[in-house]
Amino acid sequence: MNTSANQAEAPAPVEAPGTPPTDPAEVERILRELVAEKTGYTVEMVDPSLDIQTDLGIDSLKQVEIASEAWRRYPFLPREEIYRFAQARTVRELAGLLAASTTAPAAPAAPGEPVPVRPAGRACVGLRPLPPVDTLADPYRPRPTALLVADGSALADALATAFTAEGWNVRRLGIPGTADGASGRCLPDWREGTLRKEIGHLVPPEERLDLCLLVAGRGTAVGARDAVTRLRHAVLVAKHTVPALKRAAADGHRAGFLAVTQLDGALGLAGSGGDLAQALHGGLGGLTKAVAVEEPDVFCRTVDLAPGLDPAESAGQVVREAADAAPVPEVAWDGVSRRALALSPRPSGLLPSGPAVDEPGPDDFLVVTGGARGITAWCLIALAARRPCRLLLLGRTPQADPPDWAAGLDTLPALREACAARSRAEGRDPRHPDHQEAVEAQAQLLYRQRELDATLTALRGLGARADYLGVDVGDTDALRTALAPYADQVTGVVHGAGVLADQPLAAKRPRDVERVVATKLTGLLNVADVLPAERLRHLVLFTSVSGVFGNGRQTDYAMANEALNRFACAWKAARPGTRVAALAWGPWRGGMATEHTQDLFRRLGVPVLSREEGCAYFTEQFAAERGDDVVAVLGPLTPPVPPAPLPSGGAELLRDLTGLAAEPVLRDHTIDGHPVLPMTAAIGWCLGAVERTAGGRAVTEVRDFRVRKGLVLNGAHPARARVVLRPRPDGGTTVTVHDDAAPAVPRYEGVFRTAEDTGVPRPAPAAPAAAAPPPFLFHPAYDEGFLFHGPLLRGLGPVLHEDDARLTVQACLPDPPLAGGAYAGAYHSPALADLLLQAAALLGRRVCGHRCLPVAVERVELLAPLPDGEPFTITAELLDHNPLELTCAVTACLPDGTVLQRWSGLKGIVAAPQLGSRAAWPVPHPDPA
Repeated sequence: MNTSANQAEAPAPVEAPGTPPTDPAEVERILRELVAEKTGYTVEMVDPSLDIQTDLGIDSLKQVEIASEAWRRYPFLPREEIYRFAQARTVRELAGLLAASTTAPAAPAAPGEPVPVRPAGRACVGLRPLPPVDTLADPYRPRPTALLVADGSALADALATAFTAEGWNVRRLGIPGTADGASGRCLPDWREGTLRKEIGHLVPPEERLDLCLLVAGRGTAVGARDAVTRLRHAVLVAKHTVPALKRAAADGHRAGFLAVTQLDGALGLAGSGGDLAQALHGGLGGLTKAVAVEEPDVFCRTVDLAPGLDPAESAGQVVREAADAAPVPEVAWDGVSRRALALSPRPSGLLPSGPAVDEPGPDDFLVVTGGARGITAWCLIALAARRPCRLLLLGRTPQADPPDWAAGLDTLPALREACAARSRAEGRDPRHPDHQEAVEAQAQLLYRQRELDATLTALRGLGARADYLGVDVGDTDALRTALAPYADQVTGVVHGAGVLADQPLAAKRPRDVERVVATKLTGLLNVADVLPAERLRHLVLFTSVSGVFGNGRQTDYAMANEALNRFACAWKAARPGTRVAALAWGPWRGGMATEHTQDLFRRLGVPVLSREEGCAYFTEQFAAERGDDVVAVLGPLTPPVPPAPLPSGGAELLRDLTGLAAEPVLRDHTIDGHPVLPMTAAIGWCLGAVERTAGGRAVTEVRDFRVRKGLVLNGAHPARARVVLRPRPDGGTTVTVHDDAAPAVPRYEGVFRTAEDTGVPRPAPAAPAAAAPPPFLFHPAYDEGFLFHGPLLRGLGPVLHEDDARLTVQACLPDPPLAGGAYAGAYHSPALADLLLQAAALLGRRVCGHRCLPVAVERVELLAPLPDGEPFTITAELLDHNPLELTCAVTACLPDGTVLQRWSGLKGIVAAPQLGSRAAWPVPHPDPA
């Protein structure tokens, strides 16, 4: 995402939705006219087969403007399609996307009604737990082919062995400087032509490629500049493998692009052991996330493994990750648990920390790259207004006084006109192709110099001692010479330099990748090499949400920014006394983007920072309470691209049940001496499978859930279960669970629906507030033995109201873990939800005198999560009963009456002794006094 993007102050009204075009020729004609209108070309010049950027010379911002205008005219396009629309390579591809969208158009937005803006603000980057892998059943074609780009590490060897053992045909390609043995080929150099040739030898065009494995392991000495070279090369590897992977995925089987690292088993966020070179390999996560956005048909993932693990064990985990059903872009594995990147209001204890560092003061001297213009200059001006210090700005713009003929001109249009007039005065036509580019370049240079002078004037006016050096931070020798007189005085670095070269992955050129990566990474390494590290009190790196979330056309930029984020963690781990902050900025209002681009951001629901908001975030970063915010996201807090829906054919998942009986929660849910999976855990199993395959959309409703056979973990239970997900025409997903062996015994089934937007809070209707609760004491039914649950599931307290039709009880329970979250969802905890079933059992005892075994529920409304370790109330109301069954409704509320969850039509079978085998629950035995 371009962090210098604008947003309109007030959105332009949207015209009434146009009639969807259906004729392909008509669609193509409309789009050719639109491109001509926005570019100045004639319609005849806009050949629909020409590459929009390469042949027509349309830059990425202009293409976004075209996409925005198309959406304005045809707002039935869904958000995920308009995002791909903005990345199409030809007018013909644009037409195909638009025509395809008309076959099943989404409901058009009301005129003038933008997409709701997604959550924005400040958040810290950390990790969240993931459940064990649920693998897809047969995700790849039989006997698939993998290209292993090996680095000579033991991990690379182990991966080749592990995938071969699983039936893969592994083709090895060693990077330069490695000897990959007789079984593979080794690149003699880093050139793109060599890479293309060697990939063609290993996987000829007529053959199929199902997986690319990019390995950056430990075991060989790697310098920071070697790591940067490897990152640049990784973009080219993606460029030359992703097209083949897309072709392989076209038949419905999976094709994948995986990067495997050994940073620290925490995606580099734990500091990579202070190894700056290894930390830079964390940029591979930005690459895979960007490829996933640009090419959604390819399964993309980065797996980071703890470096001390056995290589064979690590390789086995990567094999499982390659078949994972969930589209999580990055996974950390420490040998015990899986984790994924997550945002939180406070810093994670996982990230490196250190003692408090004072804010910059008059004695501080900050070197600032890219600080003469743009958002970095704005941030410096805000800092100078609060804490003036000495500043040395570095940039490529030469400092010079303006010529007399341009004096007093401050806007780019005025400077363009002045340069054109100067050209005419010298006998050159400024509109002639031979002179037009030179006139524009001169106007741009004068404008940059104006901005530079304005920045220095503003800083000095606020009391800062500000100077400027015209030097390219990517030029090692020039930078060393320029900074040498200041090196022993500098106390901090603000690295704001960055350039964009937005292009589709297939169009990435080595020189463009070099320019993007060198400015971000080589530039920082050059500055760090010149300055004594022990003197630095502040290290602030400007990065981008493009690295955190991924962004199309920005594979190199996303990779470089994510490498900076991991570099920050490693620097903090090695030097905890330095204030280190990597600031992943979202787009700002004020910069290169046009009003149409701003309109597209608005329609996508992407929040845009004002100058005031962004500068406030920057200056606040130096406060003592922000000292441990090593990596912070500032702006959009959710990915701009909606998660992909479940494939139209659904999916089948395999879950390993080994070790489930040993889970402490299930040991506290034992019947006849054997752990039994609670119905709430079965619901969570299905619900979690839906959420993970739907890209994280929260399940908010369950319909017609039934326990068929149930699951008693008595040793005779299946070793593996199969979960079948099938999309429904009404938007729901039918889920069935059965044994993955003959006979396929059915266990559970139900229908699940997700929220329309991930992360958007759902209002909970208010209910009458309960009276002030008494002091919490466990309900006596636990000691009496009627409620057989062990300590981890005991959470019912005093009864607040009870009669033959209704029971209200207080509840409070710290949420215990169960199988790493494999039986939970965004709004659903199997242990906390079990308290609702326990309350229904208490009502059943009053009504019929016996236990009632829960076997079905007609509807579950999940409005919000149940509170973890905090009090709430549960009300069970009788709906119907007979000698065999009892039906009730159960509602969970906060003490103020806010409804959290409703379980309607909860059905239980009466477990009376005279019913014989139907009495599935044990006879009550009071606990001994």
